[in-house]
Amino acid sequence: MQPVDDGGVQSPPRMTEEFNLQLRHQRATNQHIFVLRKRRTLEDDLPTKMGSSSAGGSGLHCAGGGRGDSD
Repeated sequence: MQPVDDGGVQSPPRMTEEFNLQLRHQRATNQHIFVLRKRRTLEDDLPTKMGSSSAGGSGLHCAGGGRGDSD
């Protein structure tokens, strides 16, 4: 990084401010896209687990019943 005071060669403060805002916005957008992608993969996993194994579904019910009995 260069020092800010180098004879006015560097862009004025306003430009850097806008640039920082753009950077921050881009970073937030990237994070948002990452979260969306993560959620999409989770949703893709759900149907295969629930649909393909009906035993897993009944297993959930059994676990719930067992929990109720133990109380």
